[in-house]
Amino acid sequence: MVRGNKSTRTPAKPAQNWVMLLATLLVTALLVVQLQSMNFAHGITEASLMTTVDSPSVHVAAETSAVAKPPPLKTQAASCQRAVPPELFMSQSEEDKYLLTWFNNLCNGTYIEMGGLDGVFLSNSHVFNKGLNWKGVLIEANPASYNKLVINRPSEIATVHAGVCSEERDLHWVRAPNPAVCGFLEFAAEDFKKRYWRPFMIKNAQVVKCRRFENILHEVVGDSFHFDFFSLDIEGAELLALQSLNFNEYQFGVILVEADGANGRKDQAIKTILHRAGYTFIGTINRSNWFVNDNFDLIYDDVIYDDKKEG
Repeated sequence: MVRGNKSTRTPAKPAQNWVMLLATLLVTALLVVQLQSMNFAHGITEASLMTTVDSPSVHVAAETSAVAKPPPLKTQAASCQRAVPPELFMSQSEEDKYLLTWFNNLCNGTYIEMGGLDGVFLSNSHVFNKGLNWKGVLIEANPASYNKLVINRPSEIATVHAGVCSEERDLHWVRAPNPAVCGFLEFAAEDFKKRYWRPFMIKNAQVVKCRRFENILHEVVGDSFHFDFFSLDIEGAELLALQSLNFNEYQFGVILVEADGANGRKDQAIKTILHRAGYTFIGTINRSNWFVNDNFDLIYDDVIYDDKKEG
């Protein structure tokens, strides 16, 4: 019977055992530290997404839910039965007719129109003022249009000659043959300038004061006010106007903002601001983006009886 050879391996020395044990402990400790670091970084990443992401559509609801909104202000409008003559409608794309589907049979309401030119030509508020006894705040930057506005719309809360910005400063107003394509040099897109303005128009630009929106409203209506609608069309500066407004103090039933499709990022930023302020985007209609106060029914239940109030 052949026996197997005896092993020639010698037992490990005690010093070698200690080295192996220490190495094992060191590797284990490094793994634990790495796992903890990964968990911590994951937590920081989630927290950062909740608070610092630049995308305007991220976590808007979470942000707004943490801030208590003031109760909605009530409208000053009253129910009425009054036929509106068709010649009073002046909007470029029938915006005034769509507004009437929200405020049908309402008199004595209020509005803001920013960029309503002379108060007649392409004005979204004209039919409400002349046909339904509404009054409002008209803000116009064009010097020539403003001079006509004061004459055409004398029965208003206020007419204001100014541009609207996030901070007060002097800007340069470029006048064009068509009043609808005049505007501030500082805000106009390059393709807009090339299409509508010649070099001599830019050279002869007039200096016009640009003011914060909320400062204007403080002067003309006080610390808080409800307007039934807000029409905003100021050739690319719409975002700056909204950024200079305190929505807790000044509220609206419906907001329409010109949307020509030239700047998608600006349009998205406007949607985000208004969403945070409590206004729901209902669609792009008649060349404008339309927003409705989340509390519309609560604000108008006492005065609106037409079944079109839900649009």
